[in-house]
Amino acid sequence: MAKNSDDIKKIERKAISLMMSREIPAEKMKVVRSLMKNENLHSEERYSAIIELIKSCPERKVNLSKPPESVSKKDDVKSKSITKKGRDEEQAEPVTEVPIPTDTSLYIDEIYRRYRRLKLFKKRRLVLRNNRFGYGLRKRLMPSGILIRIMKYVADMQEYLMARLPDILNQILNDEGIQDPTEFNYLRIFRKWMMDTPLVKFKIGTLKWMERHNYEREFKSYIMNYFSFLLMDPETRERVLIQAETALRSLTDLRKEEVYQFDSENEKRGKEKRNLAREKDVYDYILILRSFLPANTKDDSELSKRLRSGFRINGFTDLLLIFTEGLIFQRKFRMDELQTYFNITPHKVSGEIWDYSVDALRKLGKDPESRKQRVIDKLKNDLVPYEFVYRMLAYESSGENILMKSAQDQWRLVDRKHYDAKSVYAENFFNFIDAVLQYFKNCYRHILDGSILYFIDADRTEMAGSIFSKNFFAENFSALNSLMDEMHFFRSKNPTLSITRDEVKKIMNGHINTMTHAERFMRGVGDFFYFLGKRIQSVYDLHRLWVYNGGRTVSKDRFRKPVLIEDLEIYRDTGMPCPYSDCTLAGAESQNPLIKEIYGSRVLDGKSSSGIIIDLIAFCFQASFECFNERISGDLDQRTGILKKIEDLK
Repeated sequence: MAKNSDDIKKIERKAISLMMSREIPAEKMKVVRSLMKNENLHSEERYSAIIELIKSCPERKVNLSKPPESVSKKDDVKSKSITKKGRDEEQAEPVTEVPIPTDTSLYIDEIYRRYRRLKLFKKRRLVLRNNRFGYGLRKRLMPSGILIRIMKYVADMQEYLMARLPDILNQILNDEGIQDPTEFNYLRIFRKWMMDTPLVKFKIGTLKWMERHNYEREFKSYIMNYFSFLLMDPETRERVLIQAETALRSLTDLRKEEVYQFDSENEKRGKEKRNLAREKDVYDYILILRSFLPANTKDDSELSKRLRSGFRINGFTDLLLIFTEGLIFQRKFRMDELQTYFNITPHKVSGEIWDYSVDALRKLGKDPESRKQRVIDKLKNDLVPYEFVYRMLAYESSGENILMKSAQDQWRLVDRKHYDAKSVYAENFFNFIDAVLQYFKNCYRHILDGSILYFIDADRTEMAGSIFSKNFFAENFSALNSLMDEMHFFRSKNPTLSITRDEVKKIMNGHINTMTHAERFMRGVGDFFYFLGKRIQSVYDLHRLWVYNGGRTVSKDRFRKPVLIEDLEIYRDTGMPCPYSDCTLAGAESQNPLIKEIYGSRVLDGKSSSGIIIDLIAFCFQASFECFNERISGDLDQRTGILKKIEDLK
C-alpha cells in the first residue's frame, strides 16, 4: 500500500537521523551515497533501504565536554576557509556527517525567508510526474528573474575574459623562452571553465519544471572548478596570473609604444595617451581575471564589489553558496560537506606535457619528443667542461704520458740522475711529485709568468712577447713558492723517507692518521694544479668562443697582447684569441735546458687540439688527479652522472 507524503517525510527524517547519529563504515557509506544519487528510486524505497542498511551500525560517540558547533548561522558557511590547512584539520577529526543534499521540502520556507530581501528565489510546487495527470506536488525553490540576471551579468564577465584568453594562450605557446607548461595548462582549464555559463541558456518556462537533480547537473562543473581553483597553491596562482599578464602585455594591440627622444611633442603625447589607454585595458582585464581566481573565500575582488553594489550580494563566493543551498542541497551545509559531496580537490596539471594538439606542439618544438631532445641538448652542453677534463686526463704529448715524461726530463737534464719514472712513481711517490713540481717551475712557469718569449708566425716573421701578463697568475705562483718551500723542508727532515703511491692513497683516504703532514701537502699540490689548470682553461675557452664566432670579434693586434685579468670579463660574451696562438715557440729569455725541449711547438694547434696551452692544461689536471684531488674527482663524478641522465633519456 502506497504511503502518503507525510509518511514518506517521516521515513526520510528517520534515515537522516540515523545517518547523523551512527558510526557508518566506509563500505556502507559508499552504498549510502550510491542510493542517494540514484534518481530512478522513489524516495520511500531509497530511504527505507538506507534505514535497513545502517540501523545495525553502532551509535556515534558524542563529546559532551563542549557543545556541538552550530551550522545554522549564515556566517558559518562563509567563514569556513577552503584552504589546504583547513582541510587537513577537518580530516584529522572523524567525519560523522553524511554530506548529501536533502529531497524533502523541510527547509524550503527557511531558505526562502533568509534570502527574501535579495529576491533570488521563487517558490514552486507543481512538478512533472509520471501519473495519469502528468503532474504532482512538491514544494521547492526556483531561480527568480533577478538571479538569472545576476548569472547573465557573471556570464558577461566571463565573455569579456574569453575574448582575450585564446590570444593569451597562443602568446604563451609561441614564446620560445617558456618551456614549463604548468601555467599554460592551468589557463587551459580556466578557459574551459569560462565557457560554462549556468542558467543563462534556459528560459523561465524551462526553469519552472527543473528539480534539484537538474540544478545539480547544471551547476556541478561550475562549482567544482571555482572551488578547485580556490584550493590552488598561492604561489602557483600568482605565477599563472603573472604569466597571463605578461602575455597580455605582449599582444599587438596592447603592447606599449616606444617613446623616442627625437619624436615630436605631438607624437610623444599621442604615444603616451595610447599607452595609458592600453595600460588601463590590461589593468581592468587582470582585475576581472583575479575575480575568478581569488586567494580566499573573502577576497574582495572586482566582481564581488560589483555584485555587492548592484545586487546586494556580499561576493561571488556567497553567490555560489546561496544558489547551492537553495537549489541543490536544499538545506544549510558546511564548506567541508560541499567539498566532500562534489569531491572538490585542487586542479592537477602536467609540468611536462602541454595540453594542446600534438601536431601544433611539434611545429613549435614543444611536443614531448622535442622537449626530451632539448633536455638532452642541455645535458650535453652541461657535459662539455667535464668532458674536457676527462679528455685532458687521457691526453698524451707525442704519445707519451705527460707527467712521466716531465719527471724523466727533470732528472735527466737538470738533476743529472737516471731514475726510472715508473718505478719512482710506484715506490717513492713523494720523489715523483717533487720532480713534477720542479719540472713545472723550470719549464712551464716561464710560459705563464709574463717572461719574454720568442715566436715565429706562419710568414716566418720573428717577434718577442708574452702570452700572459706578469700578474695574471700572481696568486697561483705565490702558492707554488709555498709548496716548494714546504717540499724542501720535508725532504731535508726526511732524506731517506720513501712513501709508495698505495700508501699515499691510504693517507688521502684517512686510513693512516699519523701522516697528516703528508696529507696536507698532497692536498695543497692537488689544489694548486687544479685551480691553475682551470684558469688556463678559461683563456682557452675564450679562444674557442672567438673561433666559434668567426674569429673577427677583435682586432689583429689582440693576437700580440698578453692576457690581462680583466680580459676574462671584457671578452666573456664575444671571446678573444689566445696571444700568439698562430705562432710557434722559437726561444725564451730563460736558458733553462727544460724549456728548450718545447721549442718548435705551436702555442695552439686548432686542427689537432694540441699545443703548449693544451699540454699545460693536461699537465695541471693530471698532476691534480695523481694527488687524489677531491675537486677533480668531483668533476669526473659529475660527468658520470650527466652521461647516465643522457643514457636514461635515450
